[in-house]
Amino acid sequence: GQLPAAKRHPDVVQFLLYWLGESPWYLGVVVRRVRALLLLRRERLFSEALVSDAVWDVLGSHDGVLYQRFQARLEQVVQQRHGVLARDALLAIAAGARTSQAIAERCGKRTTLPHALELLVGQDLVERKGACWLVADQAWAFWLKTVGGASRHGTLGGRDMGREGVQRALMLVWDGWRDAARRPLVERIHGLLSAFHNETVSLDSKTGRLPPFGTLASQGTAQAGETYL
Repeated sequence: GQLPAAKRHPDVVQFLLYWLGESPWYLGVVVRRVRALLLLRRERLFSEALVSDAVWDVLGSHDGVLYQRFQARLEQVVQQRHGVLARDALLAIAAGARTSQAIAERCGKRTTLPHALELLVGQDLVERKGACWLVADQAWAFWLKTVGGASRHGTLGGRDMGREGVQRALMLVWDGWRDAARRPLVERIHGLLSAFHNETVSLDSKTGRLPPFGTLASQGTAQAGETYL
């Protein structure tokens, strides 16, 4: 109801719900900025470019509400015991390191790494599922990958992506979501299974590996809309 113009662009709304829907506060921050831009520019069109600009203003710009919130989180981590290593581990997890070994390879194998990871879990900055580590908060993970790694505290070689880089990264996330949403379910599952390469995963508190398949084939049935893999 806050953005009447959005009714003509349901795909944009669906993406925002996918990306920010788990945090109504994040969603509200972005929506309010979109409304402000519509008024400032005297525009009536609700577009991807407008949303991209709004996301930069609140998350990429140093004056942005989400930027300030996320930067404060990062600085709070650094102030703790084992905080510098915890920050580096956090950036590594956001960048895709899923196991303790992978994190250690990025941060340097240190005996204090378990304490640093425990600090992150204790502050609800990461989650551990079996042997896997992840940043479940998508906006937080995005900021860490595109902005946080380039902060003056960063030690993992992060660089300032600037407005263009952050917005380009957002569109990559958006395009990936759009592609997945438009593909038939059987194609999405086929793509998922095809990506298995013996990775370690955790499901229902049990850890296992994703076996690589030599061949995947789909077969239709007499039932409309039903396909076997």
